[in-house]
Amino acid sequence: MFPRQFLSLCIAIFSFFAMTLVSCERLPFSDEDAECGKFIDLADSVYYAKTNAASTIYSTATMEFEKLDTHESRNLEKLCGRNGGFVWLKIEFEVPKSLRYRSLGFVVSYLRFADRVWLNNYYIGSYGKFPPNEKSSLFESHCYFFPDNAVRNDGVNTILVKVWTHGRSEISDGIFISDYDTALHESNKYSFLNSKIYLIFEGAMFCSFILYLMTYLWRRKNRAHLAFALLNLSTIIFLLPLLAPEIPFYLSDSLSYLLFIKITLCVSFYFLVSLVSYFIFKFFDATMSKPVQIFFHCALLIPTLITIFVPSYNALILLFKPFIITMILQLGIGVYKFVVCLFNENTRRRALIMLVGFSPVIVCIFLDIVMRIILKDTANPYFSILGWQLTIIAFIAILTMQHSKVYSKNEYLTENLRLEVAIQTKALTKANEELVKQSKKLEIANEILEREMTRNMMDLDMAAIVQQKFFPPPDKVFRGWDIAICYQPAAKVSGDLYDYYALNENLQGFSIFDVSGHGISSGLITMLSKRIIFNTFKESLEKFRSVSDTLYKVNEQIIEAKGDIENYLTGLLLQFSEFNDDDSCDITMANAGHPHPLLYSSASNLVSEVVNADASFNQYGAIGINGIAVSFPEIKFKMFPDDIFVCFTDGLLESFNKNREEYGVERLKKVIERSSAMDSQSILEDIIDDLMLFSSGVPRDDDLTIIILKRKRSGDYVEEILEEL
Repeated sequence: MFPRQFLSLCIAIFSFFAMTLVSCERLPFSDEDAECGKFIDLADSVYYAKTNAASTIYSTATMEFEKLDTHESRNLEKLCGRNGGFVWLKIEFEVPKSLRYRSLGFVVSYLRFADRVWLNNYYIGSYGKFPPNEKSSLFESHCYFFPDNAVRNDGVNTILVKVWTHGRSEISDGIFISDYDTALHESNKYSFLNSKIYLIFEGAMFCSFILYLMTYLWRRKNRAHLAFALLNLSTIIFLLPLLAPEIPFYLSDSLSYLLFIKITLCVSFYFLVSLVSYFIFKFFDATMSKPVQIFFHCALLIPTLITIFVPSYNALILLFKPFIITMILQLGIGVYKFVVCLFNENTRRRALIMLVGFSPVIVCIFLDIVMRIILKDTANPYFSILGWQLTIIAFIAILTMQHSKVYSKNEYLTENLRLEVAIQTKALTKANEELVKQSKKLEIANEILEREMTRNMMDLDMAAIVQQKFFPPPDKVFRGWDIAICYQPAAKVSGDLYDYYALNENLQGFSIFDVSGHGISSGLITMLSKRIIFNTFKESLEKFRSVSDTLYKVNEQIIEAKGDIENYLTGLLLQFSEFNDDDSCDITMANAGHPHPLLYSSASNLVSEVVNADASFNQYGAIGINGIAVSFPEIKFKMFPDDIFVCFTDGLLESFNKNREEYGVERLKKVIERSSAMDSQSILEDIIDDLMLFSSGVPRDDDLTIIILKRKRSGDYVEEILEEL
């Protein structure tokens, strides 16, 4: 689950630092050193008097000083309050013989906020800045050089320290005097442990930030890498106050202390806590719900904006507590997610890995509570910061190992893929050889097939020619009628058929049928059906059968003739009477499941579908389906001169355009209306042109037959014959 070597390394590093720091005494000297006069411990010699900004060292002569407990944490804050104030510290000492006439150094391991030091009324130096441009020395150890002319080697020496307190101000009990070289050396040790040591962590975290940012930008899938990179960046900014004296721009007047604290200790901390929870979610590849996302954004942006616009340090101190509560709630969401994953069998392993990663900071937080709250030890640095560095290191190792596992897995898959490719290549080579053999066989078979196809195409062309000859000529002239016919098969052989029945120059009937299916089979059915329909119609005229009975008879004979062939027919059968005295013609029609024909009335200038207006009219069924009941009742209507009858197969109305829209009956009606004054051939050409315009080159997948029957005056036929004679 987690390499033992790495876990052992983390424990060793933590133990080394913890033992080193905890074992350090508040002072670097033993009691024997004190007795020998190598140093002067001043921790119990500090007295205080509250004052104001205007007071000077001469004002201290009249002040009453009280003993200050330097072992108490935040001792100066308790004197002056968190909002700030001035206090004088007074320390008196005598120089032991071992240190007389030597360069002395005065060390205060920790003093916050800012201070100025005098020795026997000589100004020695300062750390930090007083208001109005206040600036804290933060965690740097204070070391002052005492000039020889300022030290009284015989008698009492008085150190006066004017301190500006603000926020969590205190002076630690690490206060002593020694020779200057020793004092400087020990002060540097304090500064290193409390401040400069974090330069190492900052550099490591910056490298980690760059590494995981590049890893995220490379893959753009693992959000945990992005969260970890930003977590490192936030920690870098958060730790800057620990290194403040080492930062050149910190001590300049261009950067205010308030703005510095806002950015480092406040805003970066908000982001740090949010990114910890975000990292937990992404570590488990989990997503936040919408309400949680909204809360996270608000809990981050609102405190950040308020913090940036806070006008003073005091207001910032007051607002920081409620913002801390908000951060705890954010962190609680991440912890809740961790607990849920810990009790889930599918994610428990990753949860335990995360627990190992966070264990250093958890242990160090507990250690800080014990050291600073219970034992009240403020001389040592914050162990939590050390623990956080170890946690960062732990997760660098965890994420690196996860990436390494993915890389190793990819290498394994790549190697297997290479072997598999080699095997498949060998198999493909063998298959290719077999394919070449089969290809040669196919070439021979293809040549035979091409010859057969050529022969079949010739047979198909012959069948198309025979079928065309089988149908009556479309330019036949009858008395009282102007006829135009469009007959276009979708393939070479059509499933549409038409026929007219006449006695000399008189048109007695007309039919149009559409056989289901396409190709040769439907073409053969048309040729079979045409003869049956023709003979049945002629027989019906002789026996005075109705058009309806004729269709019933046709249905029976076609069923018997085609046997088990599944093709069926739809169609129209029309019978014409002789012309009446008003030159009208009575027409009787029966419909066997065919699209309704259209009738143009010259009297009303309207086009309508030829259907029976009677609601009880019951028409259903098609021709040639065995065992299915059919009904072909008659429809009767008249046609007067200039009236137009248009019938067609469904290849017309069901033609599509590019938008998959059908041509439809309404569009056809409009063409007939606007072309009604022309002869039948012109009307037919207008319909075909409009169909081509509508379809815009989309090929038809069905046969097309259109028939135009336009009434002419019946006497015109005699006049035409006479004109020809």
